[in-house]
Amino acid sequence: MRRWAVWALAGLLGAVACDQGPSGPGAITGRVVSPNGAEGAAVMLLTGQQLGAVSSAGSTRAFSHQNGAQLRVVLVNVTPGELRFKVEVPDVGAPPPAATVLQVVDGENALRPVLTGYKVEFSR
Repeated sequence: MRRWAVWALAGLLGAVACDQGPSGPGAITGRVVSPNGAEGAAVMLLTGQQLGAVSSAGSTRAFSHQNGAQLRVVLVNVTPGELRFKVEVPDVGAPPPAATVLQVVDGENALRPVLTGYKVEFSR
């Protein structure tokens, strides 16, 4: 019985250790978390090594310009809603790039005067 328990524990620990998720090159999805609900557009700065192409996700159109390790991204929604995008990275299992929200406009295209509470969350 004791031997079985040791093997079961070893198997469980092995399964947990291997469940790190995928790794290698690919795209991660980013979304702008807004304290104000649906948004019209946003400008953000991503910083990280070897950031690749940015693409649209959902109903959000994405545009970008790269300057070394900095990637400026503009996200636009035709209809106000969640702002989402994808970015190519060298390893989807690595920590995501640093993201700073620079500007946001609401659904009426009015500039948000305060950016407190805005952030970008990434998922694989």
